[in-house]
Amino acid sequence: MKRLHVMWLNFVRQTSHGAISRHYHTDPFCAPGVANETLSRPLGALELMYHRSFLKGKDMSTQMMHVQSRLPITSFQIEEALKCLSARHPLLRMTIQQENYSVLCFREMKFLEVDFRTVDAEDWITVMEEEEMNRFDPERGPLWRCRLLRCVSGGYFQDQTLDSLGKGVMKYHFVFVFCWHHGLVDGTYIPWLFGDFIMYIDKVRSGFNFRSVKSLPLMPPIDNVIEYSKYINVRSNKDTPSPSILNEEVPSTILRDYTLKYANEIGQLSSKNQKPKDLIIQLDETETQSFFHKCKQNNVTVSGALISACCASLVDLVYKSGTNSIQVDIPVELMVDMRRYIPDSFLSALQGAPYPGVASLHVPLLIKFPMSNQCIDKYNFWKLSKDCTSQIKEATISGYFLRTLNNEVRDSLIHHSNLITTGKSPFVLCISNVGKLDAAIHEEQAGDYILTDICALNSILVDDMPIFFTLSETLRGRLITGICYCANYTSVETAEEFRRNLRWYLTKM
Repeated sequence: MKRLHVMWLNFVRQTSHGAISRHYHTDPFCAPGVANETLSRPLGALELMYHRSFLKGKDMSTQMMHVQSRLPITSFQIEEALKCLSARHPLLRMTIQQENYSVLCFREMKFLEVDFRTVDAEDWITVMEEEEMNRFDPERGPLWRCRLLRCVSGGYFQDQTLDSLGKGVMKYHFVFVFCWHHGLVDGTYIPWLFGDFIMYIDKVRSGFNFRSVKSLPLMPPIDNVIEYSKYINVRSNKDTPSPSILNEEVPSTILRDYTLKYANEIGQLSSKNQKPKDLIIQLDETETQSFFHKCKQNNVTVSGALISACCASLVDLVYKSGTNSIQVDIPVELMVDMRRYIPDSFLSALQGAPYPGVASLHVPLLIKFPMSNQCIDKYNFWKLSKDCTSQIKEATISGYFLRTLNNEVRDSLIHHSNLITTGKSPFVLCISNVGKLDAAIHEEQAGDYILTDICALNSILVDDMPIFFTLSETLRGRLITGICYCANYTSVETAEEFRRNLRWYLTKM
């Protein structure tokens, strides 16, 4: 089975760490529109990867944010705050245009624009699915938008309960749905943008407007500035992934077995017009603390345990309780945030903000799952979790997946328009652990606003995508995991079974 997934294996281009181009705002206190030149720069390899996927119908990122506020918020205040947000963060003012007949570049819009409107709906899942299907015009922009669900905003729903800190009543509920071109943002950058958005709502109340905003500089792509060699042991070229990961022509065993088992389902779904789909697991505070305690007790990372739980859930789905195999190899990808490897000189210009844009890379792992005629027991689950933890560290410090980005991206650009056999990526699972989101709302606004719920949706298609993509984060003491899948390949019943399996492993092991 052919695939386009080569680009997802190789990420950081080996380039010099030169100064920011003359086309960037290097003055962090320069307001939008003051510069003599339009901001622009070429897309980096990771951004280009996401944009090529976007052109094929993939890689939109949609996020629901549920906020409680002490005071009502008007549509005018929201729109002004969004303008301030765009004025502050240069990537939000970008279009994607082709220059010199070949180079794709970010280029700043001539006028600051935001795409905001209210939606007469209270089913935010449906709104998210619809927004995920509504594509951006890359050459015109803006490449992001915000929707406010009217039926759950402005005091239509009022909750007379105290917040968890006992500071008083959070009276008003607001549900926002943000949709982004994935080349602009990742799971770490989105919460920061949302915190700035709430900050500007607060400022707009006092007469602040976007003309007073001091713009951050437009930073180079992360693959141009990362200083990986300072922090890791760059291994020899012979340290490469297992051939079972890299072979493009032969699907993994578990992908083959999934396809065979669900062949009828796949055949029936493939011809239907489907929206991106998402299921949610929310553990309560007690379940979450129990899971974290077990991770600590067994000396494993949360990401290691999440990988183990996802693999066990998929194995149960494909093989149930009967198999003669000693083990099954499961190729997976873990999203690893590379912002820790950014030079301090760039961080100082960002005034405390994280490095903007996309900076989480897909690190390939090969999980050797122990098979038996029953579900994996607690001992083997935590042993596997420990193995996953070790493999994450080993894969990250090895550096092998960083070496071939230039060649792979170049090859992809040459062949991107060729007809390719449609099929799933051998990386049957993609796992992302964003971490704790309680600080998404800045400390200055935390007394008047609370982020109470969050949900992410990513467009997962048949072509070159995992079967399941899980995105986990912790908010207000609860572990929240979104499960994205392709409705043209996996039925809601099969996805629900995966969700039940995953919840069981997260709470019962």
